[in-house]
Amino acid sequence: MEEKTIYMVTGFQLIYGSGVRDNVKLNKPEFTEDVEGYRKSVTEKHGCMSVNLTYVEIDKSQLTLK
Repeated sequence: MEEKTIYMVTGFQLIYGSGVRDNVKLNKPEFTEDVEGYRKSVTEKHGCMSVNLTYVEIDKSQLTLK
């Protein structure tokens, strides 16, 4: 069984068709296994042309639960 990567998203940049860019820093990081799905959901939610994500890749085998 292949270990999956988890992505910890800490912020993103929204890019609108007009050229306007908004930078968003999250108060709490969000975790996802599907970084492209996350990008798509943010794009749809904010109605922008594209999204640049700031994230860290985490190997599931390196996680410990408390």
